[in-house]
This record gives sequence, C-alpha cells and structure tokens, in this order.
Amino acid sequence: MNALLEAIAKGWSWKIGKPAVILSQNSFGNVIVQTEHDWFFRIIPEDPRCVLLGTSREEMEEETSTEEFKLDWEMKILVEKAEIILGKLDEGQCYHMVIPGILGGKYHVSNIKKISLTELLDFSGYVASKIENLPDGIKVEFRVIE
Repeated sequence: MNALLEAIAKGWSWKIGKPAVILSQNSFGNVIVQTEHDWFFRIIPEDPRCVLLGTSREEMEEETSTEEFKLDWEMKILVEKAEIILGKLDEGQCYHMVIPGILGGKYHVSNIKKISLTELLDFSGYVASKIENLPDGIKVEFRVIE
C-alpha cells in the first residue's frame, strides 16, 4: 500500500473501510478514493468529512460530472490566490485550511498554509472521527498533548 492509501486508511477507515485506489486528488487535499468493496468516497479535509459518491463507478462518474461538483472540486479562485501568496505546491504537498471550515475557518488565503498530503489526510480523518456526532453549534476545544 502506498503512503497516501496508508494515510487514508489510518485517518478514515473508521468511516469508509479499506481504501484500495485513489482516483483523483485536488490542490486542497480532497481525494476521490475507491474502497475494497468498490464504493467511491470524496474525502474533504477542509471540513473535515467524507461523502459517498456512489456504490458503483457509474454512480460516482454521474456525481462528479455535474457543474456544481466540478466548481467545488477545482476551487479555482482559491487555488490561484494560494499559489500567488504561498507559491506552487511541491510534490506530496497540498494547501489546507488552518482552521477547518466546519470549525469556523474562513475560505480565505489568510487561513491557508501548505502541508504534506499524507499528514492532512491522516489528521483530518482523526478530527472528523472526534466531531462527527457533535451537535451543530457546540463549542470545541483542541489541546495539543506532547
């Protein structure tokens, strides 16, 4: 298993099962992954959450072919601004929101940094597992423990 699949398995297997193939990834670390049971998920680290795109390749392709999906996937304006401020991505990097959108972070370049894609996929899955069942509007506090 390659490093990206291992990061997805470590961070997201609680939600999607065993990842088998990464079909696509964008500049913000979103990935479309096929599981061992041929289900297709989009992992969205900036929220952090994942969405079932379909239980067959046809369902996934239908979902990802919509204009709404394409605009959300490309994040073109935000990627362009991030490239100007932070520079182009190196191999294995992606942009990420320092404070995830679901936790009040703004989709603005002041809230964006570069990060290792493997680190982001692993960590965002961990965060998602901790906040998934919390009610909307609840206050969340993160503590860094060394």
